[in-house]
Amino acid sequence: MAGPANFPGTGWDLIACFDALHDLGDPVGVAAHVLRALAPDGTFMVVEPRAGDSLEQNINPVGRLYLASSTMICMPVALDQAPEGPALGAQAGPARLTAVLHEAGFSRVRVAAESPFNLVLEARP
Repeated sequence: MAGPANFPGTGWDLIACFDALHDLGDPVGVAAHVLRALAPDGTFMVVEPRAGDSLEQNINPVGRLYLASSTMICMPVALDQAPEGPALGAQAGPARLTAVLHEAGFSRVRVAAESPFNLVLEARP
């Protein structure tokens, strides 16, 4: 059965992940698999809940909602998949997400767009 860390195929121009990377028990492993599946000039588009890199940056109505949801939904889901995993949760800001993608082997990562609710990251080989 194909899952996020072993889906089939290679040579993809674009692989997208919508509001899910932070829920995975092994986000680095999944991102590394995505990198291997991309074409040499492919793009990994990661859409994640908008969060700041510090607690202070998340003290706002959206940040509070995401923190509560993350504690009750995202963190337990990730920890159930891999108890030793990083359990990013919905409060993983751009610095942490970028670090995950670099650790997976991506050389170029940038915030391509953002709204009050989401960050869109572009990761390239």
